[in-house]
Amino acid sequence: QFEELKRRRLEDPNIGVSRTRLCLHNLPKALDTPRLRALLRGVLRPPGGRPPLIKECRVMRELRGQGQSLGFAFVEFGEHEEALGALRRLNNNPELFGAHKRPIVEFALEDRRKLRLREQRIQRGLLKAKAKAAAGPPDPPQGPPDPPQGNPAPPAGSGGPQKPPPNTPGTAPGTPWAGFRTQGPGHRGAPGAPRTKVLAVPSHRGPKIR
Repeated sequence: QFEELKRRRLEDPNIGVSRTRLCLHNLPKALDTPRLRALLRGVLRPPGGRPPLIKECRVMRELRGQGQSLGFAFVEFGEHEEALGALRRLNNNPELFGAHKRPIVEFALEDRRKLRLREQRIQRGLLKAKAKAAAGPPDPPQGPPDPPQGNPAPPAGSGGPQKPPPNTPGTAPGTPWAGFRTQGPGHRGAPGAPRTKVLAVPSHRGPKIR
């Protein structure tokens, strides 16, 4: 079944066989991505050496429901020799999941069009990172901030306390300021000059009742 599906896909000229990416079939449904990665690192580690570089490890799951495992996974290595050694070590190995659950491992098929789009995204990300690093952080402001000059006047309508206008000469203390003056006859301050008369605000409001 796998060979027939693989043969049909290889008829597409845009489909090729990867050199570093493996496809693992017949996996237990309870196996998730972290456990598979840890298992591969332990099985593929040479005695007294370091495990191979695993660039990607992903167990494929259903998109709906609880995301149950589909029983296969993709694993990508850094070098072709590492992927080839993993294939020989893992394929049809009864020691991994038991004699009745032997994994089927083969090199994965890849779409060259998707690979080109992936490389373009990676290159755009690198260019943005380089441009951001070349720009550097913004320059900090030079010197301390200027101190405020004097006491600013409160804005109109702010509701703050306002000082009442000083009493005008000739008016009794407590008389409301009318805001204007008139010249009245008979009220003179100096010979030959009329004296200023201050009008007070009426004490009542509304229509006058007689």
